[in-house]
Amino acid sequence: KNLIASNADFVWFSSVWPETFSYTLSAAFRANLYPVGFDFGAVATRIRAANWGHLLPIELMLDVEALALALLNMSVFSRASHGADKQAEIDWSHPVGDDFVESYYGLELC
Repeated sequence: KNLIASNADFVWFSSVWPETFSYTLSAAFRANLYPVGFDFGAVATRIRAANWGHLLPIELMLDVEALALALLNMSVFSRASHGADKQAEIDWSHPVGDDFVESYYGLELC
């Protein structure tokens, strides 16, 4: 609920390691928040599969100024320009179950 209430323009996934699955990305999708991350690993695979979000070149992790400018340019867009009214088409199935975060951590995602 806090994610939805945040009214964020986007959610930045800064990881540069090849995650196998991102529950935080699932929470962002469920909150209908526009995901932005490096074009690398499971986050990139899932953003691409959802056809909703923005991927930055992994090389930007080595160029802090260019990365900051790219993120600044992302923030000037409104949620509406990201298609915030469009729900990402996500396959929520996962081997550990859809409610893993809620049941394991006792947290409500959205």
